[in-house]
Amino acid sequence: MAVPALTEGLEYLGPAPTKRRAYTLSKLAEAYVQMGDAEQACDLGAEVFTMATQLGDTESLMAVRNVRVQLMPMETTQAVRAFDERVMSTLLALPGKS
Repeated sequence: MAVPALTEGLEYLGPAPTKRRAYTLSKLAEAYVQMGDAEQACDLGAEVFTMATQLGDTESLMAVRNVRVQLMPMETTQAVRAFDERVMSTLLALPGKS
């Protein structure tokens, strides 16, 4: 149910990289994790990571870190290993939630 609503929200936001778009994409990645689709979640997480890094959007980067935590049961998959190689060092350096 969340995937169609989030996808519609992204269409409404348009393609421009914004903090709102990055955060919405991170929520879509979380929805894919819940569905067990690690590859789609990792693809979206990497997209959010790139966008949030360019925008200096710490909130969306934290959301990507949360997606990675949710991917722990699937961390032996190729998609998750590739995701880790690309983003984990930056995500681990983020401050924890207060």
